Amino acid sequence: MKILFVCTGNTCRSPMAEYLLKKHLQEKGRMDVQVCSGGLCVAGGESASPNSIEALKEQGMDLSGFRSKPVSPDMIADADKIFTMTESHREVLAGAFPQFAYKIQTLKEDGDIMDPYMQDLAVYRATRDEIDSWIQKRMEDGSFD
Repeated sequence: MKILFVCTGNTCRSPMAEYLLKKHLQEKGRMDVQVCSGGLCVAGGESASPNSIEALKEQGMDLSGFRSKPVSPDMIADADKIFTMTESHREVLAGAFPQFAYKIQTLKEDGDIMDPYMQDLAVYRATRDEIDSWIQKRMEDGSFD
């Protein structure tokens, strides 16, 4: 199983989702799921935002070595399931890759995960917690199986 998380710049939400899911899978001994992330508007190679790094550090994760990646056709084709942070991200991907629209959905049902970009650490913590809550719900409903 290959899971792909997508946001705009791949420096805040999608890397946090990637690392949070990896942590939960590791805790459950699940080695059968590969997780990655990408951005719709990124050249690639950027570090995660400092507040994303700090928000995950508080949860025992080291995001300091993360580097952003642009979403590529290969990433879309290879993923079994793709979770976007907003409905507009989902629409862009489904429009660009209609043959894979069936595997693209928002992480949060019926809503968007707010973008914390350029906000203070408290906003990043709230975003981290919202992403984590939805990852746990998705784990419970079998979305990552």
